[in-house]
Amino acid sequence: MFSFALVSLVCVALMITVLNIAMQAYVHQSTLAQANGLVAQGAQIAMAVRIFKSDGHLLEEYASFDRPSRLFSALQEQGYLKTIPVPYGGGDYEVMALDVGGRYGVPRGPSTVVATNAEASASLTDKLCKEFNRRHSDRFGCLKDPSRTGNLFWYLLG
Repeated sequence: MFSFALVSLVCVALMITVLNIAMQAYVHQSTLAQANGLVAQGAQIAMAVRIFKSDGHLLEEYASFDRPSRLFSALQEQGYLKTIPVPYGGGDYEVMALDVGGRYGVPRGPSTVVATNAEASASLTDKLCKEFNRRHSDRFGCLKDPSRTGNLFWYLLG
């Protein structure tokens, strides 16, 4: 009787451990999927902007930092983007100038980036932000923005 209870207790403990490991794996894979989705959207917008500029359009005419940018509507209206991507967590992307770090974290001065707005920033967890920055890319990253409610995902344009 005692051995049956002991075996049952060990089996329950093993099942709890396996479920815990499975949940951690699911959360990690979910974070990777969200990060990959945002990076893919940033790359899509950046490529559309690159083609837009190569066709003779000046980015400065459409990307203004003091008022809402006309860039996204121009990209869609002129056929460079079929739809404007919506970042994870909702909201929109916006064009802004940021001091983003170059290699080894050395700032390279203000750069034009596409970034999540405040509504989407609230959904970017610290774990998701760490995943972006773990990849050590000069093209994208995540910043803690004190003027926002959360983290800011950015992707370099140009």
